[in-house]
Amino acid sequence: MHARVRDACQQTRESQTILSVPAALVNPHPLERTAAARLKRRDGWDHPAGVRSAPKEVLDLQLTRNTLNRALRLMDTLLKALNPSGFTARVDEEKGQTLLVGGSTKLTISIVEQVTRTSHTPTRAKVVARDRYYDSFRSGARGEYPDIPQFNWHPTGRLTFTLGSWISRKWNDTERSLIEARLSGIVAAIVGLAEAKRAKEEEEDRRRRTYEEARARHEEQVRARNEERRQLRALVRDASRLQRAQRMREFIAAVEDRVRQDGALTPEKHRWIEWAGAKADWLDPLVRRSDPILDAPEPEAPSYWQY
Repeated sequence: MHARVRDACQQTRESQTILSVPAALVNPHPLERTAAARLKRRDGWDHPAGVRSAPKEVLDLQLTRNTLNRALRLMDTLLKALNPSGFTARVDEEKGQTLLVGGSTKLTISIVEQVTRTSHTPTRAKVVARDRYYDSFRSGARGEYPDIPQFNWHPTGRLTFTLGSWISRKWNDTERSLIEARLSGIVAAIVGLAEAKRAKEEEEDRRRRTYEEARARHEEQVRARNEERRQLRALVRDASRLQRAQRMREFIAAVEDRVRQDGALTPEKHRWIEWAGAKADWLDPLVRRSDPILDAPEPEAPSYWQY
């Protein structure tokens, strides 16, 4: 797998020219046009720092107004640079993700502006207004609670580009360089990460198929053993029933011989001999004779509420 990733990265580096982000969008990618129109709306942003994001509608960008244009140009350059390598981008509206799709491999991508926060210290006027609100409970004339935020939010202008999830990479703006300066390497890394993910998925698919085949063999072996045990139990049961039926017939014959010798073959004894012979035939697995009483369903007990 490592050789595949290394070769994919090397091939991309050799074919990739040095990338630069233009000062303005030129013939932007369709997803870029949609994202620009959606994220440049003035209203509808409820984040206290003014972060704009609509990942279920457009590209997964989480930015303040000051970094929006830069992030759009950065993403546009990346998407166009990845197109020759067979990558396309789409928005997964259900999961709220932007996906890079290369063959059967999908990688999530996003650009997020780092926003910090500090505890908010209210002004003297806000403190007085808050105290007045609490004092109003004693007088019964409740006032309106002043709008005092818990935090102060500080957009930094620094961007983080994140690729993938369970196999992932991140690139951050630093004091020494911006993400734009590493764009060619990022494109090669994306191709390599996609190849690593593809190889991992292929390996997992191979392991899954091997496991399914092993499980199917195991289930067939278990089924065969259970069937063998069932047939053996039936054999032992039938052999035992045959032996019991033969012993019953020997006993019936002995009884009949005795009563004949004694001259006591009464109609009652004759009926018993026929009844006993029928029971021996019912027990004999080779005869398979049905019994009107023993083969009938169990009688249901009467319910008190029926009467």
